[in-house]
Amino acid sequence: MFDETDLTYYEQLASEIGSAARFQFLADVLQGRLIPGLEITVPAVRMKMGGSTAYAFAVSPDYLLKIAFVCTRISAF
Repeated sequence: MFDETDLTYYEQLASEIGSAARFQFLADVLQGRLIPGLEITVPAVRMKMGGSTAYAFAVSPDYLLKIAFVCTRISAF
């Protein structure tokens, strides 16, 4: 499932962002699976910003952290 490179990535991520790294790990492991209890409907306002479509909505930070995806990039120093 994981190789040495993956393990190194998650260890480095955990050292940089702490326990929040578990959400990136779970996002990778559970990618494409439906998770009961995470269904939610959030009213949003669609708008244009700089020629792109953007959405504004209100949701609690703890719930957003569970469902959001953050593209991470670790650079070599």
